[in-house]
Amino acid sequence: MLRYFSRLELKDWYAKSKLSNIFFARGLGERIPDDIPIRVTSVCPGYCQSGLNRDVTFPLNHLNNLIEKLLAYTSEEGSRQLIWAAIGGAGREKELQGVFIAQSDIMEPSDYVLGEEGKRVQKQLWVGDLCSLDPFPDIWLSSSPFRWKPSIYSMGYPRRCHQSPSL
Repeated sequence: MLRYFSRLELKDWYAKSKLSNIFFARGLGERIPDDIPIRVTSVCPGYCQSGLNRDVTFPLNHLNNLIEKLLAYTSEEGSRQLIWAAIGGAGREKELQGVFIAQSDIMEPSDYVLGEEGKRVQKQLWVGDLCSLDPFPDIWLSSSPFRWKPSIYSMGYPRRCHQSPSL
């Protein structure tokens, strides 16, 4: 599947996947009744040391190793964000529903997420409206020539697109 993507498209996909995660957590958080003890958050553990770059070759592997040693959290330190999102913030449970968490605190959503366009995209992603293909406007990723390829998502099966009247 990756052979269809250029490096630029993968970079855009990464950013879009992170934004989709934020929109999904916000949408799901809005739909969970207050009497159900489930907390929905989107969490950033920060830049952590990992084996994700193990296949990077010289000279970038040396640069990456140096940057990780200087700046990256250990996996244990990064996991603290996940633990805090799940059980931290005592007394702030209602405030923590559907938010983005980093550095053991709630991060303020961007103007895009809070704006009309962001609300439209969140709604579109929540109802699974893949018929429109790419719900993200080129405004926030103006360098993206990428458009979703239905064959990648449908895996050869016909896609079913539904419009839900109750959002």
